[in-house]
Amino acid sequence: MVTRLPLEQEFLVRVQAPQQMEESVTTNPKFRELLKDAKKKTVGFLSVLPNDIKVERVPTTGGVYKFQRKSRALYIGKAVNLRRRLRDHLSAEIQDTTSAFRRSIHTNPELGIAYGKEMHNWILKNCRYSFYEIDSADMRALVEALTITFKRHPGLLNK
Repeated sequence: MVTRLPLEQEFLVRVQAPQQMEESVTTNPKFRELLKDAKKKTVGFLSVLPNDIKVERVPTTGGVYKFQRKSRALYIGKAVNLRRRLRDHLSAEIQDTTSAFRRSIHTNPELGIAYGKEMHNWILKNCRYSFYEIDSADMRALVEALTITFKRHPGLLNK
């Protein structure tokens, strides 16, 4: 029987500040406070349960988001406007220039789904979505990076 740590403990054990960081940075109280806050926000984000994709329920504020497929993270991102970014990802356009998520689905050898309506329908049918509102651009970047590090697995489309 596998015993799992509570989410917060597991996160704190697996995601630590890189050992290579300069001593002056890791001992800087402002940086340590920022990292502590980022870890709390990341745990909060990881605790949000994914839902079916409903664009109208997504706020126009900034934050981090996650697409899941079969209870595993498929893609993690950040946005200045969560609703607009979700619309970008759900675009039924034949070509893609703005969505790394759509490009990853298209170029992934296991998925290889064509752009356009086929991809739009596949995302709606196979993915669930969760988000966490964060105002600060710096904090969004930190939480996105920590979440990707924590959720890293072979099926994660983030490079």
